[in-house]
Amino acid sequence: MKSIHDLSTPCWQGRWHSGSSYDGASRDDYRDYARTIPVLATTLTRLQQHGPHGPVWWRFGHPAPDTLGHPAFETLEHALDNPDDSRAYVREEQRRLERHALVERERQEEEEAERRQKVAAWPCPTCGRKVWPDGDWETSPTGSDCGVCTSIKRREQEEAAATLLRRQGSGRKPGGTVSSAFCAKKSSQLAIEPPVQWETRRRPVGLTVM
Repeated sequence: MKSIHDLSTPCWQGRWHSGSSYDGASRDDYRDYARTIPVLATTLTRLQQHGPHGPVWWRFGHPAPDTLGHPAFETLEHALDNPDDSRAYVREEQRRLERHALVERERQEEEEAERRQKVAAWPCPTCGRKVWPDGDWETSPTGSDCGVCTSIKRREQEEAAATLLRRQGSGRKPGGTVSSAFCAKKSSQLAIEPPVQWETRRRPVGLTVM
């Protein structure tokens, strides 16, 4: 079959028409099978296994043999078809128009979404920069600060809260003075300590403490 395939190529191959390229991936190419003869081949073993209506026919020219060089067998209906003829040009043109329409529709939707976003924007009350309801990271309530000012204020609040906790832990008011409750507690502790404890805590004169 391989020898017949090679020797009969001019009879079944047809003439290839190279069209235009639109996007680098698709071309308006097709094969003209006018004045050609479709040549089909098969084997007796395949006919016995699948019958004449099964996948037993190898149409010279399509589909291409597999990587091992074995022909791909088809049913008679598919073998007599010409999937790469002028109908392929029409199908590819239709697919190209559909892709173009899809890209155009997506572009219009993006432009409309951007227009609505600009209309809904407001100036930041703190710095005046534009704020959009749907930002990059979160949704902002109408009239609120921008993301930068919100982050700064949040950080200032966290620092102020941390400073207040440190001052409360040391017994001082936010102004830096000792609280009255802290002084009263210390005074009561000093009042109940016996004088002998003060004497025992005094370091003797002339002794060296190691």
